[in-house]
Amino acid sequence: MITLPGHITTSALLGNGLLRLLSNPGQWRLLCERPDLIPNAVEEIARYDTPTHIFLRQATQDTVLAGQPLAAGTEVAVWLAAANRDETAFEKAEEFDITRPVQSKHVVFGLGAHFCLGAALARRQIEISLRLLTERLPGLQLVPDQRIDFRPSLDHRGPMSLLVQL
Repeated sequence: MITLPGHITTSALLGNGLLRLLSNPGQWRLLCERPDLIPNAVEEIARYDTPTHIFLRQATQDTVLAGQPLAAGTEVAVWLAAANRDETAFEKAEEFDITRPVQSKHVVFGLGAHFCLGAALARRQIEISLRLLTERLPGLQLVPDQRIDFRPSLDHRGPMSLLVQL
């Protein structure tokens, strides 16, 4: 299967963000009233509704991870979604709050050698999308009682479609 790098994750990030914002009308109204919060909203969406939930990696040498010895060749599943809801890293981690100060602690785009080369582009695409939607469609709402199906994938989470209305 051939995929375009960043396409699935960026569209999932936007879908997750719109679903979260429109499911919390107070947050959507606040964002429409205060466009200065858009950068915060982008980071909070990324942290709270991470589109890439898991990275599979393999230890290249014997090592210890969180006190657990791992032999070279051991496969490791890194759960980014869990890390981004870690109460030791984020105050009130289970709350979605676009007024949360921008933090670089989330790992939605990976770290180190595995950091996403398209992170800046993804952030900018979501920022522009939110800016245009809040300016042009501030009355946007989710269609009530819709069934929202998510991608049938372990590693990419996002709605397949989202019905909205004015």
